[in-house]
Amino acid sequence: MTELSDKARELKNAYLREWRRRNPDKLKKHMVNYWERKAAKESDGPVCQECGARLEDKRPDALFCSSACRQKHYRQQQH
Repeated sequence: MTELSDKARELKNAYLREWRRRNPDKLKKHMVNYWERKAAKESDGPVCQECGARLEDKRPDALFCSSACRQKHYRQQQH
């Protein structure tokens, strides 16, 4: 990936600061999910990408604990 120019980096950072200010609930949810996934990677076994639940009885390549979590994740990605 190529480096951003200084002006582009400033604009990107300003946009991200404004987005974080307008969406504190989304930011908080993202940070909770991020740290839960990070902690789960260091422990044993995979976790759901949406809610962080353990995937003990699922396929080894499963990403979500249920179809509800899968659909919720998909719908959030659309907006």
